[in-house]
Amino acid sequence: MPFFWGMKLLKPVFFLACLALPAALATADAHAGLVFSPPSHDFGRIPPVRKVSHTFRGINTSKATLRILQVQPSCGCTSAVLGKSEVAPGGAVEVQVTFDPGTFTGPVNKSVVLHVDDPARPIQTLSFQADVFRPLELLTRSLVLDDIPRNAGGRGEARIRSRTGLPPVIKGLEVPPRPYLEATLRMEGLEAVVEITLYGDRIPAGVWRGADEIRVLAADPDAGPLAIGVYWTVKDAPSRTKP
Repeated sequence: MPFFWGMKLLKPVFFLACLALPAALATADAHAGLVFSPPSHDFGRIPPVRKVSHTFRGINTSKATLRILQVQPSCGCTSAVLGKSEVAPGGAVEVQVTFDPGTFTGPVNKSVVLHVDDPARPIQTLSFQADVFRPLELLTRSLVLDDIPRNAGGRGEARIRSRTGLPPVIKGLEVPPRPYLEATLRMEGLEAVVEITLYGDRIPAGVWRGADEIRVLAADPDAGPLAIGVYWTVKDAPSRTKP
């Protein structure tokens, strides 16, 4: 009697196992397709002056040939080169992603979306992150001098802060050859100060507004280009009437 009772218990267990097996196979098939491992990459700390690249490698784990229909970067700072558009079963494909950090500062998260003719996984996302570190931070990107007197002029300053904990090292300034524009440099601890002077009486007659650019030449090549825009307008000095 105990023997037959044990046989009765085995039947429902075996029945449940048979039900679970197709479900597990269906789950495995649902995850089959174009698989990138890993689908993300960390560039770490990078300077703003150099592009960085990483190659993602994907495997077609399905039983059908898959086609990559479109490669869509998240912004203009990112480009992607696809090795091939068709991937046979068991075959591999590479996607080289390049990031230009020129306009960024601090943590950055970007992605590239792949559109695949796979009904189970039609969209694949490749992502990357980076920390764009600028040794020098331009605190003043533009200086506006409005309504400067024609017989006098105007002055202003732009500041550059070191983020390394050491005083900034500046090799010099590139000032456009304008007779009315001058710039000098002084140091204040962890900041460099560019003093800008505009001479109103040296501006050609009939010219009322203008825009110039002063470039700061840093000793550290990873500092990147530092450019200060100077925008100005002129007004004539009030006329004096004789008594």
